[in-house]
Amino acid sequence: MPTTYRAMFVEQQTNTNYMILPGELKEKLGGQKIDVNFGFKRVSVFVTYPAGKSSSASTISEPIVIFISSEIKRRIALPGGCVYRLKLTYGQMSIGPVIGLLLGSKYHMYSPKYMEKYSDRLGVYKKVGGLICAFSSSSVNWNSFTVNGLYYNFEKSKWEFGQFPLPKVIYRRNFHGNKIELEHLKALVGKGLFNSDRFDKWQMYEWLSVHESFRENLPDTKQLLNIEVLFEMLQKWGRVILKPVSLSRGRGIMIVEKLDSLFRLEDYRMKEIREVMLTGEELRDMCLSFLPNHDYIVQQHLNLALYQGHPYDIRVVMQKNRLKKWNCSGIECRCSGSGSLITNIARGGRALRLSEVCQPYGRDFFKATKQRIFNLCHNFVHRMEASGGSFAEFGIDLALDRKGSLWFIEANVFPSFKGFKALDYKNYIHIRYNPLEYAAALTGF
Repeated sequence: MPTTYRAMFVEQQTNTNYMILPGELKEKLGGQKIDVNFGFKRVSVFVTYPAGKSSSASTISEPIVIFISSEIKRRIALPGGCVYRLKLTYGQMSIGPVIGLLLGSKYHMYSPKYMEKYSDRLGVYKKVGGLICAFSSSSVNWNSFTVNGLYYNFEKSKWEFGQFPLPKVIYRRNFHGNKIELEHLKALVGKGLFNSDRFDKWQMYEWLSVHESFRENLPDTKQLLNIEVLFEMLQKWGRVILKPVSLSRGRGIMIVEKLDSLFRLEDYRMKEIREVMLTGEELRDMCLSFLPNHDYIVQQHLNLALYQGHPYDIRVVMQKNRLKKWNCSGIECRCSGSGSLITNIARGGRALRLSEVCQPYGRDFFKATKQRIFNLCHNFVHRMEASGGSFAEFGIDLALDRKGSLWFIEANVFPSFKGFKALDYKNYIHIRYNPLEYAAALTGF
């Protein structure tokens, strides 16, 4: 079985092909020549073990020290300032973990300042260790299997520019990029690239609706291919919601209600909510003005359950943990702001605990509702895994209506955690850590 150590590498300015290792590692590694693995890099290295007593320390604060020639450091693209974990077997040393954050195509925008948004995730570094780097697919050198980007220098507690090996495990953080490069990366890394795909609202509805076990939890939804679809749905339901298929956080939403010969429109596309009464022709003309440029779905408007007179929905965070198992990391209820039917925190909603909104109905109702939520969300993540993608994190939006039915609204691979941060900071940090712990587990560390 491999043995794991914590180590820092100290560069020695020489072009020779060697490492100087603590004597205690000799028994694990054996001979004078070993193979060293680091991300997609693999080199053969001569090693020496100086005589004398070696330090037995091997922690994040007291790692063992390994002297490495500048030539080997260059060949494996090993950044300094990190505390690595070593897995040793006879004749072989693996250095890791090597975890990538895949950013978008605007690599000229990525800087240490930009990376500060990831800083609260780095509290897990003492547990995970290794190389945590961020890069764009456009910065990959496919010949040398290296990338240029930013990495977290643990010793200095800051992000720095550097070159490093292409990671075998990558947490996708952006869906803008060169499609050919991204497909190449997917083919190379396979399941190691997680949150690999992003379903828009219509694609997700289509995928889930073919599964009988999920169909009863889906609101009636149509693709808004033409204006007649909108009027048919209004005739059927009386009130519908229009959503852009690719936007999140309540952006671009409109609610339309049929009132005899007129239609009431609540328009949430701007910062200020606009409410107008329209004739059928005016509604038709308005829709024709935006349909050519935007893809929308039209969905039955749910009569959401109320808390203190305000509608609310439910955000559930599902993540894979360090055991590579799906787990519910948190549940929050998002209650709409004054005068709004939109619950998103970004649109003025506020976060509440599930126990708060269920309190008027008693403890048994709360426990039963929580179990129903767990069941539906676990069903959802397994449905998504069956799509062939590689996923490890979803923000799932659910709703209870006033009859007690539970509905699936949508899911996002880039969920916002503002509500969780306000409700329970400790749990918020746990949510932020989970993807890096899962990534470390995927690397074998």
